[in-house]
Amino acid sequence: MGKRFSGQEGFSLVEALVASIILAVAVVAIIGALASYMRTVQEDRHRALAISAVESLAEKVKNMDFDLVDVNKVEGEWHILSAGDEYNGMEMVADVVYPDPGVNEKKRVYLKIKKGGKVLSSLGFMVYKGGI
Repeated sequence: MGKRFSGQEGFSLVEALVASIILAVAVVAIIGALASYMRTVQEDRHRALAISAVESLAEKVKNMDFDLVDVNKVEGEWHILSAGDEYNGMEMVADVVYPDPGVNEKKRVYLKIKKGGKVLSSLGFMVYKGGI
């Protein structure tokens, strides 16, 4: 490489390489932050949809005939709906519990909205025979 004459300015190859590396690191950091932000937004969207769905489902269960709240008349997990695209692959599950053995006048219902095995939203309430 030749001598620089006075007044001649510019970047050397090393300076250009250092600037490129700094720029690349900044771009990678921005892309990583953007990907994390997009995941968070998607999770929040699913959670909001799950909250809305569990509230809607609770109203449907509360308005059902008491004897239909659990199909098999046994405690345990009761799959109300295995949702498809309408709920973005979320699964709606209800656990029905008889809080007082031998008394079939009331049931405790726990509704859960799951996606990929993770509970996004849940709600528990009592259902009484005769709508008490």
